[in-house]
Amino acid sequence: MPTTQDLIQNWDPSLYARAPLLNIASGISLGQALIHYCPKDAEPQVKEAAKGLKATIAAAQNAWAQKQAQLAQTVLSPAERRAIDTSGDRCWGGAARHLGSQGQPAGG
Repeated sequence: MPTTQDLIQNWDPSLYARAPLLNIASGISLGQALIHYCPKDAEPQVKEAAKGLKATIAAAQNAWAQKQAQLAQTVLSPAERRAIDTSGDRCWGGAARHLGSQGQPAGG
């Protein structure tokens, strides 16, 4: 297990210089975590922001559920499914090649 000193010496600030890429699920999870860990004695502005975030999360969950319900009713043809599968395979292959070029094993 790394020591605190190791973590400080190996800290890469560039990871925090840009916003992370989020999908709807990770955005909702992040918002829920922020609300959960918001201090009870936070400033009123922070509490107001958390209240707004909570409303935004609820709206996102509702919209996502509606979209998933619509998608569940969509029937894809075998050719469409094959095209999606091929696209996914190419994406994973590209990710594996990229990681390999970075000197890291693609599986982990």
